[in-house]
Amino acid sequence: MHEGRVIILDEQTGQPSPNRQWAGGLQQLIEVKEGLEPSDRRVILTRMSYQRFFQRYLRFGGLSDTAREAAAELWRTYRIPVISVPAGRDLHRLRHRDRVFTTSSDKMRAILERVIEIAGQGRPVLVAAPTVETANSITECLAGQGIEYYDLSTAEPVEVAGILAAAGRPGAITVATNMNRVGIDIIPSPETVQRGGLYVVIAEPHESQRADRRLSRRCGRGGEAGSHESFASLEDSMVAKHGGFALKVASWLLPIAPEVGRWVALYAVHSVQRRVEQDNAKLRWDLLIYDRETSKLLAFSGRSQ
Repeated sequence: MHEGRVIILDEQTGQPSPNRQWAGGLQQLIEVKEGLEPSDRRVILTRMSYQRFFQRYLRFGGLSDTAREAAAELWRTYRIPVISVPAGRDLHRLRHRDRVFTTSSDKMRAILERVIEIAGQGRPVLVAAPTVETANSITECLAGQGIEYYDLSTAEPVEVAGILAAAGRPGAITVATNMNRVGIDIIPSPETVQRGGLYVVIAEPHESQRADRRLSRRCGRGGEAGSHESFASLEDSMVAKHGGFALKVASWLLPIAPEVGRWVALYAVHSVQRRVEQDNAKLRWDLLIYDRETSKLLAFSGRSQ
Protein backbone atom coordinates (compact mmCIF):
# COMPACT_ATOMS: atom_id res chain seq x y z
CA MET A 1 0.00 0.00 0.00
CA HIS A 2 1.35 3.45 -0.94
CA GLU A 3 -0.15 6.86 -0.14
CA GLY A 4 -3.52 5.34 0.68
CA ARG A 5 -3.66 3.26 -2.49
CA VAL A 6 -3.21 -0.42 -3.24
CA ILE A 7 -0.51 -0.57 -5.94
CA ILE A 8 0.67 -3.69 -7.73
CA LEU A 9 4.41 -4.38 -7.63
CA ASP A 10 6.02 -5.94 -10.69
CA GLU A 11 7.29 -9.40 -9.72
CA GLN A 12 10.35 -9.13 -11.96
CA THR A 13 11.53 -5.62 -11.10
CA GLY A 14 9.94 -4.88 -7.75
CA GLN A 15 8.85 -1.49 -9.09
CA PRO A 16 5.31 -0.15 -8.54
CA SER A 17 2.83 -0.28 -11.43
CA PRO A 18 0.25 2.39 -10.50
CA ASN A 19 -1.68 2.07 -13.78
CA ARG A 20 -2.37 -1.65 -13.34
CA GLN A 21 -5.36 -3.16 -11.56
CA TRP A 22 -6.54 -6.66 -10.77
CA ALA A 23 -9.63 -7.60 -12.73
CA GLY A 24 -12.92 -9.14 -11.68
CA GLY A 25 -13.36 -6.93 -8.62
CA LEU A 26 -10.23 -8.29 -6.92
CA GLN A 27 -8.70 -4.80 -6.74
CA GLN A 28 -11.74 -3.41 -4.91
CA LEU A 29 -11.91 -6.45 -2.62
CA ILE A 30 -8.31 -5.92 -1.47
CA GLU A 31 -8.95 -2.19 -0.99
CA VAL A 32 -11.92 -2.94 1.26
CA LYS A 33 -9.84 -5.49 3.18
CA GLU A 34 -7.20 -2.82 3.80
CA GLY A 35 -9.84 -0.37 5.04
CA LEU A 36 -9.72 1.89 1.97
CA GLU A 37 -12.45 3.40 -0.14
CA PRO A 38 -12.91 1.06 -3.12
CA SER A 39 -11.87 2.56 -6.44
CA ASP A 40 -14.03 2.56 -9.55
CA ARG A 41 -13.98 -0.67 -11.48
CA ARG A 42 -12.42 -0.45 -14.90
CA VAL A 43 -14.40 -1.74 -17.86
CA ILE A 44 -12.49 -3.53 -20.60
CA LEU A 45 -13.81 -2.39 -23.98
CA THR A 46 -11.32 -4.25 -26.11
CA ARG A 47 -7.99 -6.04 -25.88
CA MET A 48 -4.85 -5.66 -27.97
CA SER A 49 -1.47 -7.37 -27.79
CA TYR A 50 1.72 -5.33 -27.67
CA GLN A 51 2.72 -6.80 -31.03
CA ARG A 52 -0.39 -5.59 -32.84
CA PHE A 53 -0.24 -2.23 -31.05
CA PHE A 54 3.27 -1.51 -32.33
CA GLN A 55 2.37 -2.74 -35.80
CA ARG A 56 0.04 0.26 -36.11
CA TYR A 57 2.98 2.68 -36.25
CA LEU A 58 4.12 3.75 -39.73
CA ARG A 59 7.73 4.01 -38.51
CA PHE A 60 9.30 2.58 -35.41
CA GLY A 61 12.63 1.17 -34.31
CA GLY A 62 14.85 0.71 -31.32
CA LEU A 63 18.37 0.24 -30.05
CA SER A 64 19.52 -2.74 -28.00
CA ASP A 65 22.84 -4.45 -27.43
CA THR A 66 21.10 -7.86 -27.60
CA ALA A 67 18.75 -7.30 -30.55
CA ARG A 68 20.81 -9.52 -32.86
CA GLU A 69 19.69 -12.63 -30.95
CA ALA A 70 16.04 -11.70 -31.59
CA ALA A 71 16.50 -10.75 -35.24
CA ALA A 72 14.37 -13.62 -36.58
CA GLU A 73 11.43 -12.86 -34.28
CA LEU A 74 11.62 -9.11 -34.96
CA TRP A 75 11.50 -9.74 -38.70
CA ARG A 76 8.67 -12.26 -38.51
CA THR A 77 6.55 -10.05 -36.24
CA TYR A 78 7.31 -6.50 -37.41
CA ARG A 79 9.17 -6.94 -40.72
CA ILE A 80 12.05 -4.79 -39.48
CA PRO A 81 15.69 -5.82 -39.95
CA VAL A 82 18.40 -5.73 -37.29
CA ILE A 83 21.61 -3.89 -38.18
CA SER A 84 24.73 -4.39 -36.07
CA VAL A 85 26.64 -1.22 -35.17
CA PRO A 86 30.26 -1.76 -34.07
CA ALA A 87 31.30 -0.43 -30.68
CA GLY A 88 32.84 3.02 -30.69
CA ARG A 89 35.49 1.97 -28.17
CA ASP A 90 37.46 -1.18 -27.47
CA LEU A 91 35.79 -3.36 -24.84
CA HIS A 92 37.67 -4.37 -21.70
CA ARG A 93 34.95 -6.49 -20.17
CA LEU A 94 36.23 -9.68 -18.50
CA ARG A 95 33.98 -12.73 -18.23
CA HIS A 96 34.68 -15.25 -15.49
CA ARG A 97 33.59 -18.81 -16.04
CA ASP A 98 30.08 -19.73 -14.96
CA ARG A 99 29.72 -21.45 -11.60
CA VAL A 100 27.09 -24.05 -10.77
CA PHE A 101 26.21 -25.75 -7.47
CA THR A 102 24.07 -28.62 -6.32
CA THR A 103 21.98 -26.67 -3.80
CA SER A 104 20.77 -23.08 -3.51
CA SER A 105 22.40 -22.72 -0.08
CA ASP A 106 25.82 -23.63 -1.51
CA LYS A 107 25.29 -21.11 -4.28
CA MET A 108 24.29 -18.34 -1.86
CA ARG A 109 27.38 -18.96 0.25
CA ALA A 110 29.58 -18.72 -2.84
CA ILE A 111 27.87 -15.50 -3.96
CA LEU A 112 28.33 -13.98 -0.51
CA GLU A 113 32.02 -14.92 -0.47
CA ARG A 114 32.56 -13.44 -3.93
CA VAL A 115 30.74 -10.20 -3.09
CA ILE A 116 32.75 -9.74 0.11
CA GLU A 117 36.00 -10.48 -1.76
CA ILE A 118 35.38 -8.05 -4.61
CA ALA A 119 34.01 -5.28 -2.41
CA GLY A 120 37.06 -5.71 -0.19
CA GLN A 121 39.22 -4.88 -3.22
CA GLY A 122 37.53 -1.48 -3.44
CA ARG A 123 35.42 -2.34 -6.49
CA PRO A 124 31.65 -1.76 -6.78
CA VAL A 125 29.50 -4.88 -7.06
CA LEU A 126 26.10 -5.28 -8.72
CA VAL A 127 24.21 -8.44 -7.74
CA ALA A 128 21.44 -9.07 -10.29
CA ALA A 129 18.49 -11.36 -9.53
CA PRO A 130 15.61 -12.46 -11.82
CA THR A 131 12.87 -11.93 -9.22
CA VAL A 132 12.20 -9.91 -6.08
CA GLU A 133 12.09 -13.17 -4.10
CA THR A 134 15.67 -14.04 -5.08
CA ALA A 135 16.79 -10.47 -4.40
CA ASN A 136 15.28 -10.68 -0.90
CA SER A 137 17.20 -13.89 -0.22
CA ILE A 138 20.44 -12.15 -1.19
CA THR A 139 19.77 -9.08 0.94
CA GLU A 140 18.94 -11.32 3.92
CA CYS A 141 22.32 -13.03 3.55
CA LEU A 142 24.11 -9.67 3.34
CA ALA A 143 22.20 -8.26 6.31
CA GLY A 144 22.97 -11.42 8.30
CA GLN A 145 26.67 -10.70 7.85
CA GLY A 146 26.26 -7.06 8.80
CA ILE A 147 27.20 -5.91 5.28
CA GLU A 148 25.85 -2.58 4.03
CA TYR A 149 24.16 -2.61 0.63
CA TYR A 150 21.80 -0.73 -1.65
CA ASP A 151 18.56 -2.48 -2.60
CA LEU A 152 17.09 -1.33 -5.90
CA SER A 153 14.41 -4.02 -5.90
CA THR A 154 12.49 -2.27 -3.09
CA ALA A 155 13.56 1.34 -3.72
CA GLU A 156 10.99 4.01 -4.48
CA PRO A 157 11.26 5.49 -8.01
CA VAL A 158 12.50 8.81 -6.61
CA GLU A 159 15.31 6.98 -4.80
CA VAL A 160 16.64 5.01 -7.78
CA ALA A 161 18.77 7.77 -9.32
CA GLY A 162 20.43 8.53 -5.98
CA ILE A 163 21.21 4.87 -5.33
CA LEU A 164 22.72 4.40 -8.79
CA ALA A 165 24.83 7.53 -8.35
CA ALA A 166 26.36 6.01 -5.20
CA ALA A 167 26.56 2.46 -6.59
CA GLY A 168 29.79 3.16 -8.48
CA ARG A 169 31.79 4.10 -5.40
CA PRO A 170 34.59 1.87 -4.01
CA GLY A 171 33.19 -1.17 -2.18
CA ALA A 172 29.54 -0.31 -2.89
CA ILE A 173 27.21 -3.34 -3.08
CA THR A 174 23.93 -3.01 -5.00
CA VAL A 175 21.20 -5.64 -5.31
CA ALA A 176 18.80 -5.23 -8.24
CA THR A 177 16.26 -7.03 -10.39
CA ASN A 178 16.29 -6.65 -14.18
CA MET A 179 18.49 -3.56 -14.42
CA ASN A 180 17.56 -3.19 -18.09
CA ARG A 181 14.23 -1.61 -17.05
CA VAL A 182 15.80 1.06 -14.87
CA GLY A 183 17.29 2.98 -17.79
CA ILE A 184 20.19 4.44 -15.78
CA ASP A 185 23.74 3.11 -15.78
CA ILE A 186 26.02 2.50 -12.82
CA ILE A 187 29.03 4.68 -13.55
CA PRO A 188 32.14 3.51 -11.66
CA SER A 189 34.34 6.22 -10.21
CA PRO A 190 37.82 6.74 -11.74
CA GLU A 191 39.33 5.14 -8.65
CA THR A 192 37.30 1.94 -9.06
CA VAL A 193 38.02 1.76 -12.80
CA GLN A 194 41.72 1.54 -12.00
CA ARG A 195 40.96 -1.36 -9.67
CA GLY A 196 39.00 -3.31 -12.30
CA GLY A 197 35.70 -1.46 -12.57
CA LEU A 198 32.18 -2.68 -11.84
CA TYR A 199 31.77 -6.37 -11.01
CA VAL A 200 28.41 -7.88 -12.00
CA VAL A 201 27.20 -11.04 -10.25
CA ILE A 202 24.24 -12.77 -11.93
CA ALA A 203 22.75 -14.66 -8.99
CA GLU A 204 20.40 -16.93 -10.95
CA PRO A 205 19.81 -17.70 -14.63
CA HIS A 206 16.92 -15.80 -16.21
CA GLU A 207 14.35 -17.28 -18.56
CA SER A 208 16.36 -16.03 -21.54
CA GLN A 209 20.06 -15.85 -22.26
CA ARG A 210 19.45 -12.36 -23.66
CA ALA A 211 18.47 -11.15 -20.18
CA ASP A 212 21.66 -12.61 -18.69
CA ARG A 213 23.79 -10.99 -21.39
CA ARG A 214 22.02 -7.67 -20.95
CA LEU A 215 22.81 -7.70 -17.25
CA SER A 216 26.42 -8.75 -17.78
CA ARG A 217 26.89 -5.76 -20.09
CA ARG A 218 26.11 -3.37 -17.27
CA CYS A 219 29.86 -3.41 -16.65
CA GLY A 220 32.42 -1.91 -19.05
CA ARG A 221 29.75 0.06 -20.92
CA GLY A 222 31.93 3.06 -21.76
CA GLY A 223 35.00 1.07 -22.73
CA GLU A 224 36.28 1.04 -19.15
CA ALA A 225 37.29 -2.12 -17.30
CA GLY A 226 34.65 -4.40 -15.81
CA SER A 227 33.93 -8.04 -14.96
CA HIS A 228 30.93 -10.34 -14.72
CA GLU A 229 30.22 -13.81 -13.36
CA SER A 230 27.14 -16.05 -13.39
CA PHE A 231 25.98 -18.40 -10.64
CA ALA A 232 23.40 -21.19 -10.85
CA SER A 233 22.23 -24.14 -8.81
CA LEU A 234 20.30 -27.27 -9.65
CA GLU A 235 17.58 -26.07 -7.25
CA ASP A 236 16.91 -22.80 -9.09
CA SER A 237 13.22 -22.70 -10.00
CA MET A 238 13.64 -22.62 -13.78
CA VAL A 239 16.31 -25.34 -13.82
CA ALA A 240 14.50 -27.63 -11.39
CA LYS A 241 11.26 -27.32 -13.36
CA HIS A 242 12.64 -27.98 -16.85
CA GLY A 243 16.02 -29.68 -16.26
CA GLY A 244 14.93 -33.20 -17.13
CA PHE A 245 17.41 -36.08 -17.47
CA ALA A 246 20.50 -33.84 -17.75
CA LEU A 247 19.64 -32.35 -14.35
CA LYS A 248 19.56 -35.80 -12.74
CA VAL A 249 22.93 -36.71 -14.28
CA ALA A 250 24.46 -33.42 -13.13
CA SER A 251 23.19 -33.85 -9.56
CA TRP A 252 24.79 -37.31 -9.49
CA LEU A 253 28.11 -36.22 -11.01
CA LEU A 254 28.77 -32.95 -9.16
CA PRO A 255 29.67 -34.56 -5.79
CA ILE A 256 31.94 -37.27 -7.27
CA ALA A 257 33.36 -35.59 -10.41
CA PRO A 258 32.95 -31.81 -9.95
CA GLU A 259 34.49 -30.70 -13.24
CA VAL A 260 32.53 -33.16 -15.40
CA GLY A 261 29.40 -32.49 -13.38
CA ARG A 262 29.89 -28.74 -13.88
CA TRP A 263 29.87 -29.09 -17.66
CA VAL A 264 26.80 -31.34 -17.59
CA ALA A 265 25.02 -28.95 -15.23
CA LEU A 266 25.84 -25.92 -17.40
CA TYR A 267 24.59 -27.82 -20.44
CA ALA A 268 21.32 -28.47 -18.58
CA VAL A 269 20.99 -24.80 -17.57
CA HIS A 270 21.65 -23.45 -21.08
CA SER A 271 19.39 -26.08 -22.66
CA VAL A 272 16.58 -25.08 -20.30
CA GLN A 273 17.06 -21.40 -21.17
CA ARG A 274 16.90 -22.11 -24.90
CA ARG A 275 13.78 -24.24 -24.46
CA VAL A 276 12.02 -21.61 -22.35
CA GLU A 277 13.03 -18.90 -24.85
CA GLN A 278 11.54 -20.91 -27.70
CA ASP A 279 8.35 -21.60 -25.73
CA ASN A 280 7.94 -17.90 -24.88
CA ALA A 281 8.55 -16.89 -28.49
CA LYS A 282 5.88 -19.37 -29.61
CA LEU A 283 3.45 -17.99 -27.01
CA ARG A 284 4.00 -14.45 -28.31
CA TRP A 285 3.43 -15.57 -31.89
CA ASP A 286 0.29 -17.53 -30.97
CA LEU A 287 -1.01 -14.49 -29.09
CA LEU A 288 -0.48 -12.28 -32.13
CA ILE A 289 -2.32 -14.73 -34.42
CA TYR A 290 -5.18 -14.96 -31.93
CA ASP A 291 -5.27 -11.17 -31.66
CA ARG A 292 -5.46 -10.78 -35.43
CA GLU A 293 -8.26 -13.30 -35.74
CA THR A 294 -10.21 -11.71 -32.90
CA SER A 295 -9.86 -8.23 -34.44
CA LYS A 296 -11.59 -9.48 -37.59
CA LEU A 297 -14.65 -10.42 -35.53
CA LEU A 298 -14.85 -7.11 -33.63
CA ALA A 299 -15.55 -4.21 -35.96
CA PHE A 300 -14.88 -1.55 -33.33
CA SER A 301 -11.35 -2.80 -32.65
CA GLY A 302 -9.97 -1.34 -35.89
CA ARG A 303 -7.95 -2.84 -38.68
CA SER A 304 -4.45 -4.27 -38.38
CA GLN A 305 -1.82 -3.13 -40.83
